[in-house]
Amino acid sequence: MKVEYLHRVVNLLHTSLIFKYITNNTNLTLTLKLNSELFTFNPNEKQIISLLPGKYSYRASAPVVIPNIGTENMESNMNYSWQFYIITKRR
Repeated sequence: MKVEYLHRVVNLLHTSLIFKYITNNTNLTLTLKLNSELFTFNPNEKQIISLLPGKYSYRASAPVVIPNIGTENMESNMNYSWQFYIITKRR
């Protein structure tokens, strides 16, 4: 049986503003929930989201794929780059 799930790659960039650079490196529509705010990304789409500093719960999901869920503390004077892609593993 094969299992597919979303994976997240994080890069930190030092700047005076908080921006989150999001890349959907999948062929599926990606939904990203940051706390109560919902964002949708088309396949292979990139977006820049501006955020306030603080702790964020996130859930990245796509149809028929196990979601990527967690929390991240967004610090001031930092930019963040997240890339989501699908990993397939055989069970």
